[in-house]
Amino acid sequence: MAMLDVKDLSVDFLVEGRKLPAVSNASFSVEKGEILALVGESGCGKSVSCMALARLVPAPPGVYSSGSITFNHADRKYDVLKLDKKNLREFRRHRISYIFQEPSASLNPVFRVGDQIAESILLRGDTDDSIKVIEETVSVLRQVGIPEPEQKMKCYPHELSGGMQQRIMIAMALASKPDLLVADEPTTALDVTIQAQILELLREIRNQTGMSIILVTHNLGIVADMADRVVVMYAGHVVETANAKTILVEPLHPYTRALISAVPKLRHQSEKLATIPGNVPSPANYPKGCRFFGRCQLADSLTADKQELCISTVPEISEKRKGHFCRCHYSK
Repeated sequence: MAMLDVKDLSVDFLVEGRKLPAVSNASFSVEKGEILALVGESGCGKSVSCMALARLVPAPPGVYSSGSITFNHADRKYDVLKLDKKNLREFRRHRISYIFQEPSASLNPVFRVGDQIAESILLRGDTDDSIKVIEETVSVLRQVGIPEPEQKMKCYPHELSGGMQQRIMIAMALASKPDLLVADEPTTALDVTIQAQILELLREIRNQTGMSIILVTHNLGIVADMADRVVVMYAGHVVETANAKTILVEPLHPYTRALISAVPKLRHQSEKLATIPGNVPSPANYPKGCRFFGRCQLADSLTADKQELCISTVPEISEKRKGHFCRCHYSK
């Protein structure tokens, strides 16, 4: 049984009386101790999918239109979309934590970082002993590689570098002892060296604690290095799911193939960089059929009668090979 099971999740936004689909019939799961990568261009629905896991999409304007989010922990099962306020708070405190891409925007500038971590510890509700809270704050700072934690906990966020701030965010997330950590592009604002340190830290934490991680990214290099399985999203749809090696070596969906072909290759510097023509369609103008059709190189090679199926009918996601799911009429 998967620790997290998302089935047919649809999240819409009410805009001027219209429902605009941000996520449509998305299904994916996360096993205990697994690193799952959510991949796709900006505007594909990755962040909304992750925010929905703890019902953090404000309603209104957000609307959880259909589907289910089930979280299995020991002998308790959480049906997230049906939890009352009390149980939802308990779920957020103990089961799931988030790391966002801009730590400077997520940390409170007027509180010392140690106090912000201590708040996460206190919210768990299992201790209110001030000495134990300070000791645990120092311990979690040390766990995420902060030097001189007794001194750094007294700093305000602006006194720390971007890499240090991101480590503080990770410490805050770990302080609640979650079963699932959602890292939404946690290295975007950092330089390459610090990116590598943060990613290695996340992997070490997973190995030490057995915690599951959802890693939101558009960087396929990170996927190759970190992920056990990959979910590829496009225009609110999950278009492909498989283990990381399979996705990178034998992709089935034309969008996944296009993403991989667009990755720069150091040994082929004289070649023109591949691109995907056009842009992700707006939720206000999603096409009736396949949402990738207007940018799809596979569709260009199809006959007119086969293209008609793409234009008129949304493809269902199905298992093309064992453990390899794809949403395309003509992928093999």
